[in-house]
Amino acid sequence: MKRAIYLAGLGQEMYPMSLRDYAQRLSKALDEEDPVASNAYKAEISEMEYSQEGLSVDVVTISKSSEQDEKIVYKLYNFDYAQFLTSNYSDANILKRFLVLCLVLLARFPSLMKSFFDFNFHIKKRSKIQASYFLVIYAVLGMYLLFLIPSVLSVLNGMMNQSGDTVNNSWFGEFLNWIEPVASGIVTSFAITMMLSPASKTIFAKTAIEYLGANQYLSTGEQRQKIQGKLSKLIEEIIEKEGEDIKIELHGYSFGSVIAFDALFPKESPPGTRIKNCITSFCTIGFPLDYIEIYWDNYFSNRVYDGLFLVDWKNIWSETDVLSSSLDNDKTKKLSLIKDEQFWETISFREYSYNIFDSNSVGYLELFMFYGIRAHSMYWDRHSDSKSCLVYLAKNDN
Repeated sequence: MKRAIYLAGLGQEMYPMSLRDYAQRLSKALDEEDPVASNAYKAEISEMEYSQEGLSVDVVTISKSSEQDEKIVYKLYNFDYAQFLTSNYSDANILKRFLVLCLVLLARFPSLMKSFFDFNFHIKKRSKIQASYFLVIYAVLGMYLLFLIPSVLSVLNGMMNQSGDTVNNSWFGEFLNWIEPVASGIVTSFAITMMLSPASKTIFAKTAIEYLGANQYLSTGEQRQKIQGKLSKLIEEIIEKEGEDIKIELHGYSFGSVIAFDALFPKESPPGTRIKNCITSFCTIGFPLDYIEIYWDNYFSNRVYDGLFLVDWKNIWSETDVLSSSLDNDKTKKLSLIKDEQFWETISFREYSYNIFDSNSVGYLELFMFYGIRAHSMYWDRHSDSKSCLVYLAKNDN
């Protein structure tokens, strides 16, 4: 039986990437690749509680039924890092969220200008699409800032009413009186949008907070130690329940692959003993290495290989997905990532290109429609019985 910890990407409300979704598609892929047609696979979800932290994780077992018997072939554990990534903002008051967002938008403004200047005829199409994705993220954060303005004004008005006429008659009070109609207009426009799509308010706010948390994680390392500590704790809990000699795989999709990579190859200190000894296989899907290196310079550079028992690394990417990255034929890029040549000589590194459509067919109309970004969500379909990139994992298991 194989055991794996799955780290999903951000934005689960918009795309089926939960542990259940992932396990169903892996089960389907295992079934398709099994040479014995009569064998059947099924995925069942349960829950495991942490012994100390008061937390729980979803667990999915994939069972294989043959004419002789039924056995578990995969046990998948979910690591929901997003709850820790966003905890500083999802639970924060309106004023704190507003101020932090203002600072982030100002700090990333040079990157915004870089994205605009990248739209010229002398750079590759892939770079243009990457720039457009950054513009989308910046726009989402900017709109969320506007979305917060009415609530911020409401808080400030409440504070002013408590302070008396002195503040109300000051320039600040006059400014609030002037901007109040603007805020009313914002509220009206958002109210119309909410009528057309009632769920959009929650999705939009959560997406913006996740982007904000990801930005701070990459820029300042915020919550990184907490997230890595929680992941180590989950690994320890699995070992206590399953046995000291078990081996565990790490499967990361999108930003989840960044979290997993940081756990295996941290900059701050060597990985913990449990991670060193128990993590033997690593799978990255849509790993946004190149994109992050553009806007967070040298984030992945010069990671140290420190005694891991890592045997193999599978990287699944797509030529049409501008957020994914390829490492296979670039020795310089590999060494800039992990500078130990012995690591690359001993590990079994395999890369698979999974393309739904031809990257050469993406023109400027498709660029405007964000096809290169949408391809990031095309590694599997919304229907669980559809084909997926996980067929590459199943090929190695059967």
